[in-house]
Amino acid sequence: MTHLARSPHPWITLGLIGAYCVLAHFVSSHNLLVLTNSILLVVSGVVGVAFGGQAIRFMRGRDKAFQRLSPEEQARAQHISYGIFLAWFDTFIWRCLIAFWLLAQMRPSIVANDIFPGLYFVASIGCYYHMTSPGVLANSYRGRTIACAVVIAVAMLLGAIQLWYAPDLTWLADIAEPWWPR
Repeated sequence: MTHLARSPHPWITLGLIGAYCVLAHFVSSHNLLVLTNSILLVVSGVVGVAFGGQAIRFMRGRDKAFQRLSPEEQARAQHISYGIFLAWFDTFIWRCLIAFWLLAQMRPSIVANDIFPGLYFVASIGCYYHMTSPGVLANSYRGRTIACAVVIAVAMLLGAIQLWYAPDLTWLADIAEPWWPR
């Protein structure tokens, strides 16, 4: 915990969140949504392209630093870099569509279609590549397979509950809404 407290990264994150909260007080919600979407669009595109190139170099075994890694570390590097590529490049495409939606009067038909669930699915594949990196949840293929099966089962159970039981959470939204900024 001491190392975490001494690291500048959590403090930078908290400072940026504080700056965002101040900005959110002065800027309209729509303008803030356009601005933050643009930031995420650009940064996710850059990260997606950068890690896509790195994933290709790792998969081909042509990266000098990659060649010095142990076989387990190489497998981990391949999984993580490919997962980052999938998740962030998918986020870039997603943000492009959200930018279109924001600038097209936020019509529901633009986001209520098969494209967005497909983007969610590709992002989840990227997350599975992170999860199946050797040593993250398990070292063996059997352990990683079990971990993925458990995560998929829990996700399917949650989805089934939402589809079949369809809990009405408007009461919770009614309680929470007065506390939301704006």
